[in-house]
Amino acid sequence: MMLMKMSDKEVECAVKCDRALKKKEEIEEDSEKHLRCSSINNKLNGSVTDTDDEDYAIITLCTKCLSKKAEESKNNIILDSKAFKYSRMKGRHSISVCSNIDKNAYPLNSSPYFDRSQIIQETVLMNSDDLRDLYEIDKLKLGKGSYGSVVKAINKKTKQQRAIKIIEKKKIHNIERLKREILIMKQMDHPNIIKLYEVYEDNDRLYLVLELCTGGELFDKIVKCGSFSELEAYKIMKQVFSALYYCHSKNIIHRDLKPENILYIQDSDDSPIQIIDWGFASKCMNNHNLKSVVGTPYYIAPEILK
Repeated sequence: MMLMKMSDKEVECAVKCDRALKKKEEIEEDSEKHLRCSSINNKLNGSVTDTDDEDYAIITLCTKCLSKKAEESKNNIILDSKAFKYSRMKGRHSISVCSNIDKNAYPLNSSPYFDRSQIIQETVLMNSDDLRDLYEIDKLKLGKGSYGSVVKAINKKTKQQRAIKIIEKKKIHNIERLKREILIMKQMDHPNIIKLYEVYEDNDRLYLVLELCTGGELFDKIVKCGSFSELEAYKIMKQVFSALYYCHSKNIIHRDLKPENILYIQDSDDSPIQIIDWGFASKCMNNHNLKSVVGTPYYIAPEILK
């Protein structure tokens, strides 16, 4: 694996492409997929009273439909939305537990793998409640993004170390997409996929309590080493393919795989890796032709940009 140096022209082209993709991802989605999800969108808009498919809908809706729902949810408590309430009930009937249940009736739980949805604690912090009552939060930031930051924290009761992603709600441009990310992460249970343990929310922020990785990004190691041996590359890619096989078996696609989104759990030569950042992830049904332009320009397949 080599880090290739780009020419000035290539860098300029990539920057322009990055800007175009960000704009395109927010306002445009493949029309065929948009039409296929319109019936689901009608359920969310109230034309159908059945709420059984709302969590399913949020995960499968295209970006165009999600952006329409964003304004409606802007000032609401996210964890009080129907999708989260009903997903907590729906998980009781997981196919992995009840094999006699019709898979078509519960499309989110049609995989034989364990669904962690029911063990993820979701808490709305009321009045004077503060996350600092539960966690000792480090002032040093592990990372920073457009929505907020990631900090290291220690659970005061269990003494377990965690990473907490703090999201400023006023900076969220697409609330429904954030809901989709959380709902998808709740289902994941694989050693090479970052685990979500708890979700907290107050009036201003959303807090995602995640597994802590201290080994840094795969990208940084590539830059540091310059290249990997075939054996080192094999060890990494075996874990990546295992994680992808797992999420694809649940009809979930990541859509933004890159070295920056692969972390080492520990700072050691034989540390396992974990895939992070499921913000672009989506539920993919078999009859969908995926043509949406999402991801990072440096890593997008050339045929997607045609």
